[in-house]
Amino acid sequence: MRSLAIAARVTKLQLVKGMCQAKIWIALLFVPLILWPALNPIKRMAIDVGESVSIMGIVFIFSDINNSALSTMFSIGVVILFSDAPFADATQQQCLMRVSGREWISAQIMYILCLSAIYVLYWIVSAVIILMPVVSLSLEWDAVWRTLAHTNAGAQYGITLDLSVALIRAYDPWQSFAISIALKIAICLMFGNLCFATSLWTKTNAGIYVCLAIVMQDYMAMNGLGFSYIKFAPQTMSRLIMLDPIGTGMKPTPAFALTVLLSISVIFAFTSYLARKNRLPE
Repeated sequence: MRSLAIAARVTKLQLVKGMCQAKIWIALLFVPLILWPALNPIKRMAIDVGESVSIMGIVFIFSDINNSALSTMFSIGVVILFSDAPFADATQQQCLMRVSGREWISAQIMYILCLSAIYVLYWIVSAVIILMPVVSLSLEWDAVWRTLAHTNAGAQYGITLDLSVALIRAYDPWQSFAISIALKIAICLMFGNLCFATSLWTKTNAGIYVCLAIVMQDYMAMNGLGFSYIKFAPQTMSRLIMLDPIGTGMKPTPAFALTVLLSISVIFAFTSYLARKNRLPE
């Protein structure tokens, strides 16, 4: 418990310091700019028809495949957040003089977890702000989302978001909302721990390039490489729309996808612990 408390204090210090870094604000600044073209047409439609729009739209945002730039920019934002892995600046050098290698690595993994959750939450908050004043905090498939999913009513408003009726039919609203958030946090954790472990072992910024390669492979797959790659891509498993809710087909189920993404994160976190003897920043 003492080691965990020490790691938590280092994590808090890392978060406070991180809020002063330009990379954090660059990643966060681009989120509303990315979401605006996707959500503003929906807001205009809701105003025209006099209906509210529930925050269930975040499920479509996190599952989007038609607007591939939306998915790609989400992942690029994650890579930017962890671009300074293994997070070893002058402050961390001082921490390493006062804590053990295990405690320091635990703190960095906790930092990755906290930053991942904050990033996903920020996407949700940004979506809510953009949809004001018609946004509703209800976890229901309201009239606007059902209309857009079941008809082509969104065409006249230029709505590009992938509004799949399959999601509405396959999941309860609260279930799809919770799973979508969990999957996005899991993919953030995967990128963060991959970037951290790779950079720690190589003592370079190699982790950034590995993560960017995965992001660009996913983008190319979404734009022509075909379903054979997409269904096995890590980022595919973070999109609820591309998963099989009952597990009768070739696609992974949400439970399987979440297990795989978290397992990858645990594996890379474990390799980071293995590096503590001779690979910690000096």
